[in-house]
Amino acid sequence: MERSGPTLALINGTVYPFAAPGKASGVFSRDGVLEVVGDDRDVLERCDARTVVLDLRGRYVFPGFQDTHLHLLEYGRSLVSPDLRDVTSIEGMVQRGRDALARSAGARELWHFGRGWDQNRLAEERFPSRQDLDRISDTRPILYERVCGHVGVLNSPALERLGVRGDLHVHGGVVDLDDRGEPTGVVREGALNWVQAHLPPPEEEQLREWLRLGAEGLARGGVSTVQTDDFSLVGDLERLTDFYFEEDAAGRLPLRVDLQLLLSGHRDLEALSRILARAKAHQGRLCRLGPVKLVLDGTLGARTAALREDYADGPGRGLLAFETRELVDLVGRIEAAGCQVACHAIGDAALEQALEAFETTGAGTRCGHPPRILHCQVGDEELYDRMVRLGVAADVQPAFVASDWPMILDRLGADRARTGYAWKSLLDRGVVLAGESDAPAETPGPLEGIRAAVTRKDLAGQPDYGWMPQQRLEVPEAFWLYTGGAAHVCGQGRRRGTLEPGKAADLVVLMEDPFRVEGEEIGAIPVGLTICGGVLRHLV
Repeated sequence: MERSGPTLALINGTVYPFAAPGKASGVFSRDGVLEVVGDDRDVLERCDARTVVLDLRGRYVFPGFQDTHLHLLEYGRSLVSPDLRDVTSIEGMVQRGRDALARSAGARELWHFGRGWDQNRLAEERFPSRQDLDRISDTRPILYERVCGHVGVLNSPALERLGVRGDLHVHGGVVDLDDRGEPTGVVREGALNWVQAHLPPPEEEQLREWLRLGAEGLARGGVSTVQTDDFSLVGDLERLTDFYFEEDAAGRLPLRVDLQLLLSGHRDLEALSRILARAKAHQGRLCRLGPVKLVLDGTLGARTAALREDYADGPGRGLLAFETRELVDLVGRIEAAGCQVACHAIGDAALEQALEAFETTGAGTRCGHPPRILHCQVGDEELYDRMVRLGVAADVQPAFVASDWPMILDRLGADRARTGYAWKSLLDRGVVLAGESDAPAETPGPLEGIRAAVTRKDLAGQPDYGWMPQQRLEVPEAFWLYTGGAAHVCGQGRRRGTLEPGKAADLVVLMEDPFRVEGEEIGAIPVGLTICGGVLRHLV
């Protein structure tokens, strides 16, 4: 019996399906599934009077982009919160906050949030403090997160409201204290997680607005699928899952959403079991469960990434969130539940710990999907070879090279810097890579990620020859991170990632051919169309 449903045809284009038989000129989809990838005649033969037919006039068609790790609701919230990424002084941060509060006078929300500051870019070369944020407001509670999202700073009303004192001890986290033993306002890793868990939960209306804003921003960049971790914003895995499932059932999801379920320890396993039962009953089309996520360490910029040796620019090796025995047991239980596991691991100590847990538990054998390392920034040849032997995949973040290169040598020293951010070495070894943005830590946009992977430069074109230029990817390799590689890493290679009959009708149409422009220009190519499930989600 023939399928029925809405039909869409694209003709007169240049189609790069990333699959046999190679380039085509058109595609035809029915009810969100591709039926034809071929020439215009084959496509038009399938059309009837109800088919939406779009003449692309030679534009360039690719599989829809996928971002395999971000924070969708946080990204949406960031679009209506102070953006602190370009502030160059604490004085500038204070003024940015005052301006934002003045614009939001009379708003219902009591708490004031912002994100993006980086002490490495501030003239004062230090973390902001509660006293600094008190100059923005000494009555309204404020939380400003570092760009990485692993460190935050609170003002005095926020500390008082949450009951954060010098004697607060949080597993896997640090509350910074001044010389008198009083909180400076800075909370790191697990302590920031504790703060976020004790914030007033956002209302459904707020969540829907942040989802809408975030999804619209991603669609403008050609993204049709994301894997998102929004636990820190919602604070309840079951409520979070129910929210997305309900949005999907109501037809309000504008893109595919795979949920990354963040577990902070064994106490969350009971909730995981209930969520898995809910997922079996879910009848939506665009939302599904993705991997279980574990955060093993922090970030290099915050000096909380876990290293095997001290940081090159000062004492300390960062923070590990789990003891190895605890992690092995937790990964084993996740594996027993039939779930894929994805470990945030930026430092080489965290990477080594994750691989030990994967090897001990046989991670990936039950669910059939590879265990994953999110970020995978610091490692060496031995660790990378071990990833190959264990079949471990990596979600890499090319934009981090553009952001981090000025500090990498100072933080890591020459030896570790040479083997870090080694996307080409991993790919050549046979490690399957996917592309992610970690938005709002970085501005999402696969084309910008592709530019960074191809050039290893920042937006100012620095450094001149790219950071560790031997690690540059070729343009097709960089595109694969956000298409076929992403689908494989997420265990969805049979459903998406290439343009083939029987796969999802997820496409992006670019206004210029990325294979015919200079690498530095790829990030500026306009996105003409974004299609998810055969439905137009963005149109220039």
